[in-house]
Amino acid sequence: MEAALGLDLGSLLSQLTATQQAQSAAKLSERNVVELINKLRQLGILSEGELLHTLNGKEYMTVERLRAEVQKALRQAGGRLALVELPTIVGVDLIHCERQVAAIIAQSAGTVQEVNGELITTQYLDTIASEINDQLQESGQINVGELAAQYGLATELVMNVV
Repeated sequence: MEAALGLDLGSLLSQLTATQQAQSAAKLSERNVVELINKLRQLGILSEGELLHTLNGKEYMTVERLRAEVQKALRQAGGRLALVELPTIVGVDLIHCERQVAAIIAQSAGTVQEVNGELITTQYLDTIASEINDQLQESGQINVGELAAQYGLATELVMNVV
């Protein structure tokens, strides 16, 4: 059948490759892209929450990408990150960051928690527990209030960690 049409698989593959590598003559301006996204939202193809506007106003970010960016920022911060720092780090409004933080906490099975406006991982708490243990071994006693001040944590949380 291929011979009857005058086509073979090799030539079709080479035509596909050439087409994929060719530069497009038509380019969309930022304004056109925004209009397309708004139209997709009007038609119900994109919901309002699927794409988030970044703070610089020049980009869109998916909810999934924002969640990944928040998790990455938390890892890079060593397991402790203030929520108010997230908009600057990920480039999206705080309300969207807070929604993703809530989703991350819900999916973490207790390994991530929000304490006094900060995200804290159990790995971070394990690290400071180890440091506190080392200090305790050296000195024989430790004041919980001093530890709380040293680590910038609530006394109650320090007592739970110790």
